[in-house]
Amino acid sequence: MVMKREGNTLSSVLRDAWDTGNMYVMTRNAPLTATNAHIGITSHITQEELLKTLGQTEMFNGFGNRFLWS
Repeated sequence: MVMKREGNTLSSVLRDAWDTGNMYVMTRNAPLTATNAHIGITSHITQEELLKTLGQTEMFNGFGNRFLWS
């Protein structure tokens, strides 16, 4: 899973974008920014795979509760 790679900032970038509308990816040679962004994420996952791959950190740091699980 990409988010579990050391140094990955995906979780924090998505949480900041959700909370502020601003996205900053500063780990590139040419940093990217988006201000007043409206983001949407569409994904498909089975319940079994979600329970297996979503770590406790993501469950409790506010990442997991930004999605509508159905």
